[in-house]
Amino acid sequence: MPDFIPYATSIRRFATSQPEKDALIVYTPEKKEVYSYHRYNEKVDAFANAMKDAGVDTESGVIIVSPNSSAAVIASSAAWRLGAFVAPISFKSTQSDLDATIANMMEEKSTIFVLSDHVVAQQGAQNISLESLHLATSITPTTDHNPLPARAIPSGGTTGRPKLIVDETPWGQNSNATIIKALDTFGWSDADRILVYSPLYHNVGQTLTHLALMQGQTIVLMDRFDADRAQTIIEDEAIEFLFAVPTHIQRWLDLPTLDKTKFRTLKSMYHAGAVCQGPLKERWLDFLGAERVWELFGATDGTGLTIIRGDDWLRHKGSVGRPFASDVHILDDNLNTVENGEVGQIYMRMHGAATDDPGFKYLGAPTSPATPDGFRSVGDMGRLDDEGYLYIADRRTDMIITGGANVFPAEVEAALRLHPSIQEAAVIGLPDEKWGRRVHAVIVPSDANSAPTQQEIDRFMSNEIVAYKKPKTYEFRTSLLYTDVDKVDRKRLLEQSLDSQSSDNGAAA
Repeated sequence: MPDFIPYATSIRRFATSQPEKDALIVYTPEKKEVYSYHRYNEKVDAFANAMKDAGVDTESGVIIVSPNSSAAVIASSAAWRLGAFVAPISFKSTQSDLDATIANMMEEKSTIFVLSDHVVAQQGAQNISLESLHLATSITPTTDHNPLPARAIPSGGTTGRPKLIVDETPWGQNSNATIIKALDTFGWSDADRILVYSPLYHNVGQTLTHLALMQGQTIVLMDRFDADRAQTIIEDEAIEFLFAVPTHIQRWLDLPTLDKTKFRTLKSMYHAGAVCQGPLKERWLDFLGAERVWELFGATDGTGLTIIRGDDWLRHKGSVGRPFASDVHILDDNLNTVENGEVGQIYMRMHGAATDDPGFKYLGAPTSPATPDGFRSVGDMGRLDDEGYLYIADRRTDMIITGGANVFPAEVEAALRLHPSIQEAAVIGLPDEKWGRRVHAVIVPSDANSAPTQQEIDRFMSNEIVAYKKPKTYEFRTSLLYTDVDKVDRKRLLEQSLDSQSSDNGAAA
């Protein structure tokens, strides 16, 4: 087999070699859709012919705005078959988000199409209904193209103006790609049935879905994550591989109906996307088995990555592993290397990467600056131990400077979650005349009817963490706020806490 097979060619090849095998299975609360490779390939051609008639070609940028659905998957395949440049974004995007994405796409392509049944471009793009594409019937094979660049992933929606991270590597079945080598370390190629519930506009959701299709595996797609539904699907579909973020793991472990036997076909899984706190990870390793659990740390930007298996993690608790096909440096603000054990900013570089070519670019924002030897950072803070294992402190943007001292929310949250009456916790920095920013904890108690008092938590934290890192104020809620990819939404928590503080001050006045 050649080292590289273009995406569109891969799909058509499997439609011939394994026509009856399941390619895509889609679960929504209302129905289940099943597409064999033969039928999937025909649907891709039908979508592609209708999109071609609408004007989509090699000079087009295609923005897909949809929840997880068969149409969203097929539309991406069809756009790549036509040679178009594809960027999926959240179906919850506002009009201003869509306008910004259109503007970003126009930096790369002259003609932009928006494929959606949820939003309509007001200017700068042509609209195509995904529902109308599902009604297309012409399955005449189209000419297969190999676009470069083929895809972009949105980023920055929760931190500022939306931008796109463009993958500048060829899109296809590439046995030499670093991500394939990492996934194969996890057991990816030994698995045939893959479960995806991450949004398709997220790097993991899109990448795993289409990697599976171009490698002839079966992808089982959920419209969204639901812990109980997911464990049932894992059993019913004999799922062998999946990805999770720590929030998914937490929701599974909190599930009253959690059944270990439903996960018996699962060969391996990996988690990433946020720090998985020690107590939570220990529970997950005990539930699933340490040898089946991997962790990956890396950014969508592709600057570098680290990996670690569960049994190795038990020997290096808290670590996200050692570098995989990349190098890691920990630098201070002056770009000097810090001593092992000291927290600094994480800089990474992929093996073989040119010092002046990161392998990606941003649309809508400048590319992150590099050190003279080509190392780049996305703002994460961490430390290395003497064996080269990396430990994450937090993101620089989340760091709280209080009274001149640096506090990393993840460390405080990990200590709070050790309290037996706390289910979830998020830490943010609120403006304070005395401290500049004060450490503020948002708490979700395990039992709302017997929540711990602030005094009880404060006494507990005195034994867990140094005094200046302890929360100075607390707030109790029934749940935290999460983004569409199930990460804690610190920005919205901060906004709501500030609004509440403002209202309280107004009432007091």
